[in-house]
Amino acid sequence: MILVSSLLFSCQSSISSFMTPKTGISNISDIDKAFDIFSPEQEYMLGRETAANILARYQLYDDKEMTEYLNLICGAITANSPKPYIFSGYHVAIVGDESDINLFATPSGHIFITRGMLINAKSEDELACVLAYGVATIQLEQGIRVIKTYRIDLAITSIGATSPGDVALMGSSSVERILSLISMQILEADTAALSLLTTAGYDVNAYPELLKRMNNDNARGFYSTSFERRILNAEEWINRNNIKTNDTSLYRVERFNKIFMR
Repeated sequence: MILVSSLLFSCQSSISSFMTPKTGISNISDIDKAFDIFSPEQEYMLGRETAANILARYQLYDDKEMTEYLNLICGAITANSPKPYIFSGYHVAIVGDESDINLFATPSGHIFITRGMLINAKSEDELACVLAYGVATIQLEQGIRVIKTYRIDLAITSIGATSPGDVALMGSSSVERILSLISMQILEADTAALSLLTTAGYDVNAYPELLKRMNNDNARGFYSTSFERRILNAEEWINRNNIKTNDTSLYRVERFNKIFMR
């Protein structure tokens, strides 16, 4: 939810440019502007602003060895992915405290994983599951799609507005529709994450198992949306693609234990 509000906050300047200064009334040309394609540079700058909003709410946790380890896993996931390279690369950082189980990914390639999420991961495969989800949301451009939906919806609905107050009410309704969109995007990202894990050689069976444990722990944030549906979606994907349990390399077990047993 923090990411959603941060994204919407970051695009307010774009939305405000659609409105005339005195009345806030939009015109049909605003719809054309809403369909504008974001350049890689624009996506990066928007993502940086979103990242700044997240860091304003969550304290950055300084653990160089752990951060390097997480970026190593992220690199293994992205190396043979559909988008191995983005404008400024993928960067993983640790934020928050042990009580918060969450993950945030921005259009700029920043992935923020909370300490609570790290503690809940029982293996490198499970850490890879979490990071693969973050990578999937970036590669699917889900944050950008949320912003475009908000811009298009507001541009269309505000044509009939007669005052700035009308526009504000329409904006509130748009946010509700965006939350519905995000619910569908979560399943989309789960499916893409499973594909990324398979390509990287990780055990995809860790994905539904992690979801099940988070569900039992009443986790908030990243894993809090429709557990049962997500678990079923992941299991069906694994069965449909005839994915067998991978024999995770011993070195992955060893380096996971080395980092988490310090």
